[in-house]
Amino acid sequence: MVCTGLLFARTNTGSSFYIKNEITTESNIFEDSTSTQSTGNQLWFGLSHNYLSKRQNLRLNLVSNLSHYTRHSIESKAVNMLAVQHDYNLFNAFSLYSTIDIFNKQWYQANNGYTSSRINSGINYSTKKISTLIGGEYQCNRFPSFNYFTSDYSGLFLQVNHRYSDKNILSIKTTWHSIRYSDRLITFSENSDSIGLPYQNDELLTLQVGTEIRRKNIYGVYFRYMINTSNNPTASFHAASCRLFSSQKILGVYTQIIIELQLKEYSENPVQPLIFTNPDPEQNIQNQLLFGWDKPLSPHFSLQGKLAYFKNETVYSDQFYDKWFVSIGILYRIP
Repeated sequence: MVCTGLLFARTNTGSSFYIKNEITTESNIFEDSTSTQSTGNQLWFGLSHNYLSKRQNLRLNLVSNLSHYTRHSIESKAVNMLAVQHDYNLFNAFSLYSTIDIFNKQWYQANNGYTSSRINSGINYSTKKISTLIGGEYQCNRFPSFNYFTSDYSGLFLQVNHRYSDKNILSIKTTWHSIRYSDRLITFSENSDSIGLPYQNDELLTLQVGTEIRRKNIYGVYFRYMINTSNNPTASFHAASCRLFSSQKILGVYTQIIIELQLKEYSENPVQPLIFTNPDPEQNIQNQLLFGWDKPLSPHFSLQGKLAYFKNETVYSDQFYDKWFVSIGILYRIP
């Protein structure tokens, strides 16, 4: 299980590097009905850089994770994540906003790795109280060994943030995506001839509303509603979700709590389980309870840990798995 993200990000101009080694235990490493348990070890590397000038701000984050499972080495893997964000002031309150995100996962003993790449760009208009961002987005998911899952996303987004006080922010975001599967034919029966059959195409509409309170502690809640319409009847669904989170410092320990719940319903229930989505259910977080903590030991060392419970969709549509995840490790940061 790869639980990404640090409890508290540092945004000062300059660069930083960290390395973390942690011991983990998971109750369901394959995210399926077998509930296979295993302990393991994860080694993390992280590099971040922030460049700030009068007209632009560049932020770069690179994270690598090497996971090894003691009992089931076939699940051992490497994950690499790159995130680049750039803001360039055009004139007055207008700026050009762009991001690039690349996610790659490779298993050591299985040829089923994949790469997901996303780029978006838009125009941001900001005043003291309100910022409005509108733009376009493209994402490609490449599965060299499983072309059935290869897909391309293209779409538009609109986000409005309202700072209704110095510490409080209200956010509204809507997105629309057209999803094309390049090698997924729709078969309406077992005897269907592949000649002339259409490829699956989806349209995904998302609406998200939320608020954050950023004072000495951080609190937030977000609500999201998704509608996926597909020319494959058994792939259409709608889902509603809620995400609550908080970050606090208690007795010298930084803590983070995340609660996420989702209700999802397919338009048609298939007679037998079908694979429609990402074959890596580890990345498809739908329901989770997570508690994380970070205890600084010195300016460079800290002790970190996580306790989490997940209930998410497996590789099969509308089939779910349960999972517990526990970790503890030591982190070293420069500077």
